[in-house]
Amino acid sequence: MGALRLDDLTLAAETYREKPACKLRSASGLKLVSKDPILFKGGSTNLFQYALKDPVNMSDPSGLFVIYIGIGGGRNFLNSPATTNGGSTSYLTGVGFDTSSGFFTFNTTGHGNSGYGLFGGGGVSGGIFTGNENQFMGCGTSSSVGAGTGLEGAGASYSQSNSGGSGYQVDIFGPSLGAGWGGQQTVTKPGFGFSP
Repeated sequence: MGALRLDDLTLAAETYREKPACKLRSASGLKLVSKDPILFKGGSTNLFQYALKDPVNMSDPSGLFVIYIGIGGGRNFLNSPATTNGGSTSYLTGVGFDTSSGFFTFNTTGHGNSGYGLFGGGGVSGGIFTGNENQFMGCGTSSSVGAGTGLEGAGASYSQSNSGGSGYQVDIFGPSLGAGWGGQQTVTKPGFGFSP
């Protein structure tokens, strides 16, 4: 039995060398024996602890995540089953913090053919993304909803990166009007400032 466990641990160690983002567990499967890849940036002094010891309410598949905040806005045009002239666009520029590498700036634009309702607004947005900066950048998809009247509004969205990772975003709109929802293809690039 001891040799079997040793072989299992050796096999697991070889797998871990090939895929260092994997979490190596003991033979019993109850204890992590590999350190968090971001070390103390994970927010805990215990390097063998993931998801802050709360796996029911928190997810930490890789030990990596990005927190970001920015300014931006979006709009949705009316669409219905009888027409195909609806659409949605969005933009966001801001600063992110990758728990494995530190701060970075970004610029995200989104365009979609499916927009429902009439909505336009802009303001401050913030969110959390499971993955690292490299996964945060590039192409992906986003589904969002927003509503507002006059000087106040709110929105939310869920995004997925084509290179892995996903995230949630909350929007606090200043000037905004209407209500709508839509799906978009997004592109996130390094840098700060609005660009087409």
